[in-house]
Amino acid sequence: MPALWALALTPLLVWRARGLARRAAYAVDGHTVAVRHGWLNRRWRFAEIAKLQAVELRQTPFDRRHRMATLWFDTAGANPLEPSLAARYLPEADARRWPARSARASRPAGSTGSPPRRMAGPIRARRRG
Repeated sequence: MPALWALALTPLLVWRARGLARRAAYAVDGHTVAVRHGWLNRRWRFAEIAKLQAVELRQTPFDRRHRMATLWFDTAGANPLEPSLAARYLPEADARRWPARSARASRPAGSTGSPPRRMAGPIRARRRG
C-alpha cells in the first residue's frame, strides 16, 4: 500500500521540484552573495563575501544524474537558528567554478595578490545517499 501512495505522489513531487528549480536564483557582486528560494513564499537571503568561512558543494544521486549541485555557504556570525544559506539547483559546472569567482570578488580593488586562503581551497563534493 505505501508503494501505491509513493507512485501516486510522484507526479506532484516532480511538479513541485520543477517549480522550485524554476524560481531559484542567485547573484554575486563584489561584496555580496544573494540567493532566492521558495515558490509560493519567495525569499531573498544575503551574505557578505568577506564573512564567508566555507563553501561546500553537495550532490545527491539525482543531482549527479542531471548535472546539478547545491552550494552551501557558512558565514561568520550566522544565526544558528536560521537555516544555512544554500544555492540550490545550480548547473554543476557553475557550482564548481564558484570558489574562483568569489575569491576574485573578495579581493580589494587593484589587488594583484593571491586570493584569501579561506577561498583558495578546492570544493570537495559530499555525497548524500
